[in-house]
Amino acid sequence: MAIALTLRASGTESVDSVRPVTSVYGLEIGGANISCNYLSPLPYTGTGLAWYGGWGKAMKQHPRDLVMAFTAGLDLTRSGNPAKTTRMLGVGGRFGWGPSWRKTLAPGWELTLGGALDLSAHLLWLPVNGNNPVQAMAYTGIDLTAGLSWRTRFGRLPVTFADRASLPTAGVFFCPEYGEAYYEIYLGNHSNLAHFGWWGNCFGIDNHLTMTLHFRNRRSLALGYRLYVRTNHANNLTNQYVRNAFTVAIQIN
Repeated sequence: MAIALTLRASGTESVDSVRPVTSVYGLEIGGANISCNYLSPLPYTGTGLAWYGGWGKAMKQHPRDLVMAFTAGLDLTRSGNPAKTTRMLGVGGRFGWGPSWRKTLAPGWELTLGGALDLSAHLLWLPVNGNNPVQAMAYTGIDLTAGLSWRTRFGRLPVTFADRASLPTAGVFFCPEYGEAYYEIYLGNHSNLAHFGWWGNCFGIDNHLTMTLHFRNRRSLALGYRLYVRTNHANNLTNQYVRNAFTVAIQIN
């Protein structure tokens, strides 16, 4: 997730010397779709709730062109099988950190491109599966990030429309063998657990559409929609985690 920054200067300060921290604190709620044939051959659907935050600042070396951002999130899901007879619970977290280059394309329009370190993990629990009731999804790697924003006005109120996305590109993900119990891993069977991930076997995307209303007290209200996808394929197993959510956040410049 990219962070939109606004540079301000006052008095005799130059724009290059002013590097305010932009903070975002948000909540999202929506639908969740989970497919994990390590736990069950059936897809599970339900709801997801997440908290997320982002902190960004212009870099000291090139404050007009480079932005450094840190993002974090925690999510909870509760889903059921098609017959609604069994529930699957999930908890996950994600962290991102990296720089972005930004360019003004036209008055009000800004493009950002960059990369970020991606650390993400999800834990899925199916209580009725006695032998292997838990599946872990973990990934570490590098994401490509991009964003496009347009700043305009509704009357006297400044408004920014933005679409910002991150795409996992190269990394390592965890996946056990089909039918392999975690107790076996605990006993020392560590072979074929780590796999190189790329777009062909480890696809993911975090796409966030927002409309941000900017108020005079340097506080902003951001409303939006997020599509969050994590998928990996290895050892004849497929794990897919998808959330579609409405988001609301407070932005502080």
